[in-house]
Amino acid sequence: MAAKVVVGALIAIGVVVLACAVWLWPSQQKVNIPLPFQNAAGGAVTTEAGHVLSSKAAPCGSPSAGGVLTAEPKQAPDTGAQCVQTLVGIDSGPNKGANTALEFSGGPGQPNLAVGDHIRLSRQVDAAGTTSYAFYDYERTWPLIVLAAAFAVVIVAVAGWRGLRAMIGIGVAFGVLVVFLLPALRDGASAIP
Repeated sequence: MAAKVVVGALIAIGVVVLACAVWLWPSQQKVNIPLPFQNAAGGAVTTEAGHVLSSKAAPCGSPSAGGVLTAEPKQAPDTGAQCVQTLVGIDSGPNKGANTALEFSGGPGQPNLAVGDHIRLSRQVDAAGTTSYAFYDYERTWPLIVLAAAFAVVIVAVAGWRGLRAMIGIGVAFGVLVVFLLPALRDGASAIP
């Protein structure tokens, strides 16, 4: 008898949770993007994949820096200031197959790019339709996937079936956050209704 009461209560709670999820589902309304996350046209920052083709010391201020290139970048007049000029192949987006030149002054906080590094580039299009690229971050997709898989394997190896159930619970919680809670917050809804 007690088992039937527990099962009935769980079913009732599940129905209420589903009804509330439908009622509170995010509307996908358009929201203003905060200024630090906007591109020049007011939209979200767009990133593209790229890989480093070459890196060398060159005078700072190349007119080709950040532009879409189909030939070698133009050199700046030698003013004595030296930068690290990195030629990057663009691997995705509308300029896939072209190159761009990035300039870094070197020193703390500046990326240290080597030939063959896979990186992310931010792509901006100004009002005149000119596209420019800038370094955004290193490509971290595969290292993060490997790290997450190793974490899951260790949890299941150490904790067995309980570890597997814990990983499933983490997956469900992450799904609720990504599919339900974050879009609701983006739409301006309260985090706790």
